[in-house]
Amino acid sequence: MNRFLIAALVTAGVGTAAQAGVVTIGSPKSTSCYLAAEAKSDRRGDIETCTEALAEDSLGIEARAGTYVNRGIIHMNRRDYVAAAADYARARELDPDQPEAYLNEGILALHQQQAEAAVRYADRSLELDTVRPHIAYFIRGLAHEDRGQAKLAYRDLQTASSLAPGWRAVERELARYTVVAR
Repeated sequence: MNRFLIAALVTAGVGTAAQAGVVTIGSPKSTSCYLAAEAKSDRRGDIETCTEALAEDSLGIEARAGTYVNRGIIHMNRRDYVAAAADYARARELDPDQPEAYLNEGILALHQQQAEAAVRYADRSLELDTVRPHIAYFIRGLAHEDRGQAKLAYRDLQTASSLAPGWRAVERELARYTVVAR
C-alpha cells in the first residue's frame, strides 16, 4: 500500500506550491528516490538513483508509478519541466488512478502558466481521492486567479485553508483578497 507525503516548495513566479511525493514499498533505491523528492532535491545523482530503481524488476506497478512521480518531482526541482512532464505521464500510464501524479502535473502546469491544465489536473486528483486535497484546492485557487476568476479562486483558497488550517502559503494568498458585501 502506498502512503503519500507532501513537501513544501517555493518556486519563482508561481508563489508557494507543494508537491506530493509517493512513498514506495520496493527497493532501497526507490526509497532513496522518495526521500530525495521529499527533501526537495535537485541533484542529478538523485535522478540517477531513481532511474536505477526503475530499472529493477522487483518494483510492482504502484511502486514503479510512484518512483516516476518522485523522479518527476526532482526533475521539476531542477526546472527540467519536459522531463518532469514525461515522468508524470509515465506514472499515469502505469497507474491511471494515481492521484499524486495528477496533483504534481497540476503544479507543473502552474509553473508553465497553463491555468486550464492546472485546474483539470487538480480536479482529477480530487476525483481520485488524493490524500492531500488541500493542495489540489490550492492549485485550483491559483489557477482560477490566473484565469481572472477571483470568486472561484477565493472559494478554493478558503477550502484549502479549512482543510489545512495554519498553512502559511494559503494564508498569504487569502490575505491579498478583500471581501466586499453587496
